[in-house]
Amino acid sequence: MDIRSIKAAARQSLRQANQNPWKLTLLFLLCSLAVSLPYNYLSMAISGSLESGLGGLSKVNLFRTADSVITLVLNVLVTLWGYHYQNYALQLSRGEETSFRDFTAPFRIFIPVFCLYFLSSLFIGLWSMLFVIPGIVAAYRYRLAFFALFDDETRTASDALNESKRLTYGHKVELLKLDLSFLWYYLLLSVPEVISIWAMYGLLVIPDRMLIPLNFGMVLFTAVVQVLFLPYISAAQAHAYNWILRMDRGPVYSDRPDPNAPIQLPPSSDSFAP
Repeated sequence: MDIRSIKAAARQSLRQANQNPWKLTLLFLLCSLAVSLPYNYLSMAISGSLESGLGGLSKVNLFRTADSVITLVLNVLVTLWGYHYQNYALQLSRGEETSFRDFTAPFRIFIPVFCLYFLSSLFIGLWSMLFVIPGIVAAYRYRLAFFALFDDETRTASDALNESKRLTYGHKVELLKLDLSFLWYYLLLSVPEVISIWAMYGLLVIPDRMLIPLNFGMVLFTAVVQVLFLPYISAAQAHAYNWILRMDRGPVYSDRPDPNAPIQLPPSSDSFAP
């Protein structure tokens, strides 16, 4: 896998997209925030009121239980919504017309998507219990599962896992190298988490009145980073999937732009991203 060519093809896909990828990504992220952010702030407000003595112990316990359940459900929904971005990236990488419908199309197969999320998380978690390295290997073994599912909606979750396992055989290190080339992006995304850990262990003292503004600022920072770079990185990952698919079974999708077509490298002055 020529990582330089993969990334160049991703940049070319962004330039040739029929709709602005950054605007669509912003709309996609706003939908995620619309689901989780209001509840998070409401939960903080109610929790503060109860713990200030406005509710009895039973009410506090009931609220915490309900809050944990609702938070878990919201996290699962937001995570599943995030995987739907891969469907958009796949269409983008193949030069097809893209729109917001690409994000919502996988809801037609919501049950397989949910089952795939559950099974992949379970298998990766079980392998991670053995040691870090088996967990990483498992993560890359199932790395292409959602691409495989969105590519053929007749597949079941098990079929997608097996297809990913087959396609990534001999390509896990190449996918790892592709991810490492985007290490700067993941480090940027980790900045809010690092600040939260510092505050948790007392390495960073944050006044109570600054908690909500700081939380909002960290959400905004994460959103800006994702809007700027997520289209590029996701398109590169989709191009990597297309490349592996081509190596596996030759020309595919004859009714679509041929993913085997020579990749046109951008001018050397193109410095969109590392």
